[in-house]
Amino acid sequence: MLNILYFLTLGAVTVTAQSMLKCNADNCLRAIRAGSFPDRPVSADCIAFFDYFATATITAIEITTISDTTTATTITVPVEAPPPDCKCKRGVPESAPIPAYASKCSGFVRYSSACACIGATLTATPVTTTVIKTSTTVISATATATAISFVMQLQNVFPGYYIAQHPTNGLAAVEADISKTVKFYLQPDGVVKFGNGAPVRFVPYSSDAGAILVYDIEREGSSPLKCQIGGSQYLTCEHGPAGETGVLGIRHTPDSDLMVLGKTVQALEALGAQIVTVKAVPIPTL
Repeated sequence: MLNILYFLTLGAVTVTAQSMLKCNADNCLRAIRAGSFPDRPVSADCIAFFDYFATATITAIEITTISDTTTATTITVPVEAPPPDCKCKRGVPESAPIPAYASKCSGFVRYSSACACIGATLTATPVTTTVIKTSTTVISATATATAISFVMQLQNVFPGYYIAQHPTNGLAAVEADISKTVKFYLQPDGVVKFGNGAPVRFVPYSSDAGAILVYDIEREGSSPLKCQIGGSQYLTCEHGPAGETGVLGIRHTPDSDLMVLGKTVQALEALGAQIVTVKAVPIPTL
C-alpha cells in the first residue's frame, strides 16, 4: 500500500460587506441587526460561520489490479497500469452553525448576505488542506506448466546424429537424417512423450540395463521413461521405476545402433555399449 500526501494551501482572503454580497433587507437581515447587542457577538458569529467552511480533508482511494501470468520458467509482469483518474469532491456540510437568534436566515446564502450587510469582514488565515491518496496494487499470479519439445542429439558417439525410431522394432536408434528424428516432449512431471502423446518407455533387458522404446505400445515389464534437462541442455534419464539416475549408451547390433540405458557404467559395458552424452536440442532452434 502506498500513501502519498499532497498539501494544498489556501491563501488569505479578505471579504468586505459591499464587495462580497448584495444586501437584501429581509427578515434575516432584520434578525441580525436586532441581535447586535453587547452580549451577542454578531460579527464574531459571522466570522465563525465563514470559517466553518474554510477547512476540508479530501480522501481519494485508488485500486489498481495487475495480472501476472507465469508460463513454464518465464515470468511476464506487465508494465504497471496508470492509476485511474482521481475525482475528488470537497465535502460541504448540509447544515451550517447559524445562531439561534438568526433563525429567520434559512441557509448559507441568506445568512452570508446578512453578515456582509452589517459590515462583517472575513479575513481567513491560510489553511492547509491535506489530500490523502491511497493506492493498492493487487497481483494475481497464474502458473502454467508447459511441455518442452526437443530432439535428442548425440555428442561423443556418432556426434551430430539424432535418435529416431527403428523401422521394425520401434526402439530408439541412431539416425543421421534429421528429418527422420523423433520429436520428444518433456512433461512437467519428467515423463518423456513423443508425437501422438504416448510415453516413451524403458524396456529392461535385466535388472541393470535396458532399451528405450519409442513406439506406441506398452510392453510387459516396461515403464514410462523419465528424464530431465540440465546445464548446457544435457539429458539425464532415470533407470527404471525406482527413480535412480542411469547412464545412457549406444549399443551396436547387426541391423542398427540402439540407445540403451544402464544403471551403472559397468552395466553398459556388460552390454557392449559405449557411454554417450545426449543433448536435448529445442525444436524451435532447429
